[in-house]
Amino acid sequence: MPNTLPAWFWIAYYLFLAITIGVVIYNLSNRKSIRLSLLVIWIAITVPIVGLLNSIGRSEELNEFQHLVSELQQG
Repeated sequence: MPNTLPAWFWIAYYLFLAITIGVVIYNLSNRKSIRLSLLVIWIAITVPIVGLLNSIGRSEELNEFQHLVSELQQG
């Protein structure tokens, strides 16, 4: 099984995303900060997709954070 971050991290991560999208939908329904809300929805959807695409080339001995640090060091 490849290394990954602990389960509590992923639960907190996806819970944060769900709460963020819920608050944005609430703000859109009340017509508050429409442009900012649409920007937040766009970011909340694209960040996990970019993270997934970035982790495709990850070796099995590194977890996601270690892979990110090594890629930043390589430029």
